[in-house]
Amino acid sequence: MEELAGGKGKPDSTNTNSELNAIWTISGAIERALSVNPDIQLADALMERQRGLKVQVRGDLLPTMRLIGSANGRDEELIDRNPDELSQVPNEQTAITQDAYSGAVEFRQVVFDGFKRLNRFQQESLIYKGTKANSVDTERKIISYVKQAFDQLLFTISVVDIRRKTVATYENVLEIAQKKKAAGDVTAYEILRVRSELQSAIAELAESESNVIKAEQFFRRLLVLPQSTDPLKDRVKLNGELENLSFDLSFGKSLGLALANRGDLHAARYQLEAAKKGVNAANGEWLPMIEVFANYSLRSSYFDENTELQGWTIGAVGQWNIFDGFKRGGTIVFQKAEARAAQIRYQQLEYRITSHIQELYAQISQYRSVINYHRISMDLGNESLQQAERLYEVGQVGLEKVLDAQITLSRSQINLSRSLFDYNIAISQIEYAIATPLNSSNSDENSVAP
Repeated sequence: MEELAGGKGKPDSTNTNSELNAIWTISGAIERALSVNPDIQLADALMERQRGLKVQVRGDLLPTMRLIGSANGRDEELIDRNPDELSQVPNEQTAITQDAYSGAVEFRQVVFDGFKRLNRFQQESLIYKGTKANSVDTERKIISYVKQAFDQLLFTISVVDIRRKTVATYENVLEIAQKKKAAGDVTAYEILRVRSELQSAIAELAESESNVIKAEQFFRRLLVLPQSTDPLKDRVKLNGELENLSFDLSFGKSLGLALANRGDLHAARYQLEAAKKGVNAANGEWLPMIEVFANYSLRSSYFDENTELQGWTIGAVGQWNIFDGFKRGGTIVFQKAEARAAQIRYQQLEYRITSHIQELYAQISQYRSVINYHRISMDLGNESLQQAERLYEVGQVGLEKVLDAQITLSRSQINLSRSLFDYNIAISQIEYAIATPLNSSNSDENSVAP
């Protein structure tokens, strides 16, 4: 089978069989998600759309040039003459042509409009920067989701392995108990108890396998992997272990990185600045607009179509809207409200980021203690089960002790896997929260795969 890792073996979206049989590493999964995830593609499309709008608005700041041409012929009845000329014979002074043509090149430039166009361009530029920041933030978010999905799948697979071992242990205990029953050493009640625990373990195994399928589908959606016609056969295969990741950043440093690097926070800040530019653009509506133009034209004479006239026309046009039915006032109120809302969203996001990082740090501190306790519990439970099985075989303890030891061991193994999973999820969330990659390849020396 093909192993897909970062920088090697990038999956081809058309090669369905290769993707179904691939062994995914965390780096390969991230690379795949960054290239095909629809949320990232949507963020890039929105950024490109805003870039086009920015270019469109920038055009209003630049001069315009246009070519104008016309040609026409008039019916003689449309030629308007002085009544005194109607009885005269036309001559060079009174003749008017029926055919005419004209052509011109015209330049226009708005030199003053209350800075509306400038503020609008600056507003769209800031919004464009915000979409770029959102695009970067979306990529970081998807990376975090992929890491969480990867660990979730590892966790559910580890639970399945534990459940299978539990089922195998109960089957072994049942076999020993049946032999003892045949010898008259145990009662039918003990046999029923083992069978009951075995069926419960089989049911829990089935439930765990269902959770694996759910985790696989979440992983597939993030990486846009092709759906298998037989989900129970074509399983997602991972190359990795659920382990205790190292993390030693202080809270102050993490908070500083978050406030400096978070893409969504940058986007909110750009939105706030853009809203302020919108207020300035609305205020510019109260001021007049002045436009200058230059026109070089070539046309035929009104009196002789074979005579061409050409030359420059230069001028200026001014316009000042004195009353517009309070439209400008309403626009200003709207833009100020937009600016206030953007400021509230920015402050709310900044507070939420700080609160979330504090929450994650508190969770990580607790998870570290919980992991150590569960690891000790698992070691003790494993030793307890081994001793209980040996003592049961020689008749020194009852079957109840073996079953209790197995239940305790299974619970401690699953609890250790769950606490490692919760810890790694918190690490992935912190990595996104501070918008800075962590060196997740260095795990703690004492960490073990469950």
